[in-house]
Amino acid sequence: MAIYWQFWVVVMIFICLGIAQRICEAQSVAPLPEGVRAVWDIDKAHTQATPTRERICINGLWHWQPAEDIDSEVPSKSWGYLKVPGTWPGTAGGYMWRESQTHYPHPGWENENLRRTNMAWYQREITIPKEWAGRRITVYTEYLNSYAVVYVDSSKMGEIDFPGGEVDITSACQPGGKHALSLFVAALPLHAEITSYANTNEARKVRGTVTLRGLCGDVFLTSTPAEERISDVKVDTSVRKWEITFDTALQGLRPDSTYILAAQVVENGREVANFRSQPFKSADLEKDRFAFTNQWKPPKLLDVDVPVDR
Repeated sequence: MAIYWQFWVVVMIFICLGIAQRICEAQSVAPLPEGVRAVWDIDKAHTQATPTRERICINGLWHWQPAEDIDSEVPSKSWGYLKVPGTWPGTAGGYMWRESQTHYPHPGWENENLRRTNMAWYQREITIPKEWAGRRITVYTEYLNSYAVVYVDSSKMGEIDFPGGEVDITSACQPGGKHALSLFVAALPLHAEITSYANTNEARKVRGTVTLRGLCGDVFLTSTPAEERISDVKVDTSVRKWEITFDTALQGLRPDSTYILAAQVVENGREVANFRSQPFKSADLEKDRFAFTNQWKPPKLLDVDVPVDR
């Protein structure tokens, strides 16, 4: 009789373990170990601000899981955790790179070979500052490998390509509100096959791969003016001609308005020189850029190999 009781106890244990495993796999988010928390507080996040623009870092532990199809919808369950910035789990080792980040897998996919994963989902909750009302709000990635689709509350907002960029999410955001930010990221090699000479004197074709996959750089929420704005500035100097050129990317210009660009060179808080462009209109832009050049012979020259304080 005792043998039968032991048999049924063992059976019940296996049944309970199976039920527990299914419950764990059905959980929307994997449990974190004791002492580990996924916390992002807008009041404590790293922030950079000027009188006209601001950006807030949203790095940290994000929800993460491998994906199977680029056309799939934003997942509602099976989330694990992965630190951003950082490459995906299963990165191949080598003398140039060692995987150092701890990830927290969901039981539903913890046994998968993530080294072969080429697509994945990211997600985290974001808070939009109340002060950003009436402004342009974007998600900006500094280093992406190599393609991302951005969603806010499961609505597609836009795409980003390698090496990085931004997507406007203004229409989906409520200043002062909280939203689910999701990114579908694909690691796309430049070529499906590459020629390799490793360990042989004969060329052979091997499968193209991306070593550092995913959100490998900082990610920010940014706030800029809703209309006219400068999105990029390139400064070119010529010692031969004693010229300085300001090549500026402009967005949101009004067709019926006239604009002037002003530039200032400052050293130790003191103005060294200032420059102004001729008046121009949006029709004068070439590929959304406007450049102006001025004569300038600075009192001293700087070299990239010479410290500034010398």
